[in-house]
Amino acid sequence: MPKVCKKALRSLETDLTGLDEITIPGMGEGDDRRALSAALAKASPDRLLVIAQALREGFPVEDIHEACSYELFFVREIEKLVLEEKRIAKEGLPTTAAGWRALKSQGFSDMRLAHLAGVTEAEVRSQRRGLGVRPVYKRIDTCAAEFAAITPYMYSTYETPFFPPSEVSALRGSVPSHLRTRSEGESDIPTKPHPEERSDSEASKDGGAGTMRSRPQRPPESHHPWRRSQPHWPGDRV
Repeated sequence: MPKVCKKALRSLETDLTGLDEITIPGMGEGDDRRALSAALAKASPDRLLVIAQALREGFPVEDIHEACSYELFFVREIEKLVLEEKRIAKEGLPTTAAGWRALKSQGFSDMRLAHLAGVTEAEVRSQRRGLGVRPVYKRIDTCAAEFAAITPYMYSTYETPFFPPSEVSALRGSVPSHLRTRSEGESDIPTKPHPEERSDSEASKDGGAGTMRSRPQRPPESHHPWRRSQPHWPGDRV
């Protein structure tokens, strides 16, 4: 949930780097609790940011749940992120690859980490890359292998790579440029195509290695005896 939440916020293209700090109307005017409760009770596109800010101000999780009716599970997940932000601001950036991957698994962008640690985004990216922590790319079969997938979806992640680093493929056109996270950067995207993605003409230059494999075909009817009682194959148009 934390990683998805932060990536969604950045994808709004409103210059957010994550759960950014915001100003709550009425704060510092004598009754901060009432101001926080009023902001939480108001449905708005910034409500996640309001919840995070309320947690920074020490507003109890249970009171936030009562004010905005968000499930306690989600409020507690946001609380974990706020606590992690406080730790980064106090202790600075990690010094190990495992520490960097732990932060990336929580969805922290380089820009957000730079803000929290009081350094530049370039310094954050340099430290991360210096420890060999770079995004890897995974492929989603858009047809779940039931039919031939002509346009599989590629997405970036800092988790364990599905392919070995030497075979990772990331086609620049696989993901719209405006959806690429700023933490990854253009230079993080490898340009060498995966062997399976090369054309036969390109593969013939090195003895045929890397010729595209045959795509999965629709399972034969004999594999699904229950289909005899079904008027249409799942997914077929009626």
